[in-house]
Amino acid sequence: MAQILLVDDSHLGRTLARMTLTRAGHRVIEAADGREGLDLALAHRPELIVAASSMPALDGITMVRSLRERGVSTPVVLVGTGPGWLGNQSAGALNVYAIARSVEPHELNAAVRAALRPAVAKAA
Repeated sequence: MAQILLVDDSHLGRTLARMTLTRAGHRVIEAADGREGLDLALAHRPELIVAASSMPALDGITMVRSLRERGVSTPVVLVGTGPGWLGNQSAGALNVYAIARSVEPHELNAAVRAALRPAVAKAA
């Protein structure tokens, strides 16, 4: 399956997401904050990034913007805190799939499949 970078400052959040993603067959690289996530994304070029929107030091939205400014178009599933959490940001402009933090494992897997679909289509 895919190599996924998981970025979340919550140890519990990372653990639950890692378990969900590895059970689905993905290889997971973990980062504990946005700065580490940015560095790992540039170093490893994962096929997908799953990141929390709100983190200290560098939040997920800023991390994605920084990646886009560097020409990195890796698909991103950005996990927020509730309905409408993306606020004035545009998921389309950032090229991210936005989901709420309270998602169930099957919802995270569905978002991952949807985010990976364009990358798979390009490779074929």
